[in-house]
Amino acid sequence: MKKIALLAGCLAFGSANANLITNGNFENGYNGFLSELTLAQTGSTGFYPEGVYAVTSDPKKHHPDATSYGDHTYFNDATTTGHMLAVNGSSRANTIIWTTGSIAVQQNSQYDFGAFLSSWHPASPAELLFSINGETIGNLTASTTTGKWEHFFSTWNSGTNDFATISIVNNNTAPAGNDFALDDLYFGEAIFSRATQVPEPTGFALLALGLAGAMTMRRRKSAVK
Repeated sequence: MKKIALLAGCLAFGSANANLITNGNFENGYNGFLSELTLAQTGSTGFYPEGVYAVTSDPKKHHPDATSYGDHTYFNDATTTGHMLAVNGSSRANTIIWTTGSIAVQQNSQYDFGAFLSSWHPASPAELLFSINGETIGNLTASTTTGKWEHFFSTWNSGTNDFATISIVNNNTAPAGNDFALDDLYFGEAIFSRATQVPEPTGFALLALGLAGAMTMRRRKSAVK
């Protein structure tokens, strides 16, 4: 189920290429990323004080005031038993929530980046800033509706860069509220531009049908020879 959801999410970003982010869905725990936050303690009060994080299947496991919900799936169906990165936001400015190491990229190429963000408490929602190699590629404010996964998407041109380091910081430093989760982070070579992507499942079904038809015609031509 998780693999299907992640693939669908990649298609929604406008790309079906391989995800260059290691463990972008957090199914492998704490592998593949770094954070300047403090790892939360185990138990139902583990999200005290501010500025802590945990890879979890439900934020409610770490904070008594958190909304109980599951990780992201393609149609905002938060009922799976997968994992997310849940955070009690830091009151320290410019704290890196999540960052990759250096990811090898081709120069002068387009890349898609996407992520899903939700709030596990409604007060003072997080205001995330996304950057690659120190260049801001966009921002997203979490919903005040808890458990609602919001989608961030941006296209980045590598220019003369042969590597990409992706970072996420939170511009909100409020000690109360400011509680959120991330899931299904994606970075890969772009196939469609945002103007030409077809995010609806029906569109991809038609694309698959067209490809199947092309293969049938090719086989028929080969049989005639």
